[in-house]
Amino acid sequence: MRVISRWSVPAITVSAAFLLSACTGGSTVPGGPGNEIPSASQRAGDGLTAFGARSDAACPKKFTAGCFTFSLSKGLRISWCYGPSSDQCSTTQDYTWSGDVCSTKAKDCDAIEPLRATWSGPYKCKVPKTCQSKGYYELDTITKGKKPPKPTKLYVYKQQVSICSASCVTYYIGINVGK
Repeated sequence: MRVISRWSVPAITVSAAFLLSACTGGSTVPGGPGNEIPSASQRAGDGLTAFGARSDAACPKKFTAGCFTFSLSKGLRISWCYGPSSDQCSTTQDYTWSGDVCSTKAKDCDAIEPLRATWSGPYKCKVPKTCQSKGYYELDTITKGKKPPKPTKLYVYKQQVSICSASCVTYYIGINVGK
């Protein structure tokens, strides 16, 4: 089992699969049984990889794992992998993945009503259609709550992404809200 060094956290900037701002309509939803992840992948270093689409380009560095747009109509699904460059998803299943969405102003990231995060997996990669790997991926699904957020171009929300084995490392993604 591989342990992620806590010193590697600031060095990692990850692009993760995001779905669906208003301009991307009709994209395949990544992850989960019965859904395909597009074959494109983006790797940022130290083993963390995401598959599918792209991270938003103008992302503040405080969001160590990228920035994404939550779509009010379609939500946000991010597929995460962990492993060496030779097999990017080979050790994903060795870790427990979790994390809530909160306001960027929050010191402790506790769940909020406007956006909810649900983690599922690990799911077996389907070579070559999903992860380009023989390993597994985790699916991070963000949905709107009973009182949904308002559209914003600013990253007013963040998600804490925790990856744990013998110890834990924490990454943050920035989230803005589109239609």
